[in-house]
Amino acid sequence: VGSARRGAARLGAAMARFAPSAEISPREHHDWASKMWRRMDRDGSESITRRELDCEEFRSILRSILAPRTKAGFMGGAAWERAEMNMNQAIHLCLRKADLNSDGTLSFEEFKSFALALRQDQSSAYTATLVFALFDLDCDGSIDEDEFREVFRFFLGKTPTEADFQAEWGTLDAAGRGTVARGEFMRWMQTSS
Repeated sequence: VGSARRGAARLGAAMARFAPSAEISPREHHDWASKMWRRMDRDGSESITRRELDCEEFRSILRSILAPRTKAGFMGGAAWERAEMNMNQAIHLCLRKADLNSDGTLSFEEFKSFALALRQDQSSAYTATLVFALFDLDCDGSIDEDEFREVFRFFLGKTPTEADFQAEWGTLDAAGRGTVARGEFMRWMQTSS
């Protein structure tokens, strides 16, 4: 039980990464968004396509927004163990939420607005929905134990002990069904941070 509590406390500390340390100024966000934009708009067309979003830079952006205080500022590397994610769902979600004029691409203003919503309110429904989309690997609308293992690994930045993992999975799947729906997952994210 003590190990499970320590595991839950570590997860809570890892989830605290969601909260920005201070309010993001408009200038700071604009500069950050401009830097990220230049890395992804490879053809200089002033719009980002679905294909351009399917890149390591976008994964890095997601990582910096979802877990900004991890040791590794990117997905991969010695300080962070890679978690399996469904990038197609994440890209689809980002385009669906951010592409305000429905032209199938993101303008800089659309990208900047969407990223600001994610960066400013890390407990937001956008963020929880994005995390859910990233880790619902089989696209069945629920998170199972294996998918949750990837979520847990992502936020801890390392593979958890089996005892710590099972304690947190038991908290999330209290009914013992083996899967949790989006609503349950979103409530867990809000209470685990």
